[in-house]
Amino acid sequence: MKPCSLAICVLISFALGIAQTYLLMVVWGYLAVNSPLLEWVLGMGLRGASLRAVVYPIDFFTNVVLSLPAAFVIVRLRPAKRLLFLVAAVVPSFIWLNLHVLRSSELAQFWPSVMFGWVQQLFALPAAVFILSFIFGSGTPNNALQATCEDARA
Repeated sequence: MKPCSLAICVLISFALGIAQTYLLMVVWGYLAVNSPLLEWVLGMGLRGASLRAVVYPIDFFTNVVLSLPAAFVIVRLRPAKRLLFLVAAVVPSFIWLNLHVLRSSELAQFWPSVMFGWVQQLFALPAAVFILSFIFGSGTPNNALQATCEDARA
């Protein structure tokens, strides 16, 4: 990908984060209606904390997989500013979706029930970026041994 200016890359990340959030809402709406997973898990007799212990990792894995296309774009932007791009992609959409919850006086009472959703919202895209960064490498060449090799040849 052709290098872009920092401001353009941040705007790309911001727009990508909003699009990613919209995509996740649409896909999860579809999965909630058409996925047999919850019926299978309930059929196994899981309830309460054991149900959440099984469903939560599956949901997180699904969010990470759905975040891979957006993560690919972020990985291809400037590697040195990846954390800035992740913040630009994740934080605005998180605030947009949860502003009413953050302002609520009942948050102190119900925070455990929304905390797991927040973890998925905040860390699915960074986890996907980490996975792709590990697969593709850092994105910058490692020239640490270049001088040593040239000195050895001389």
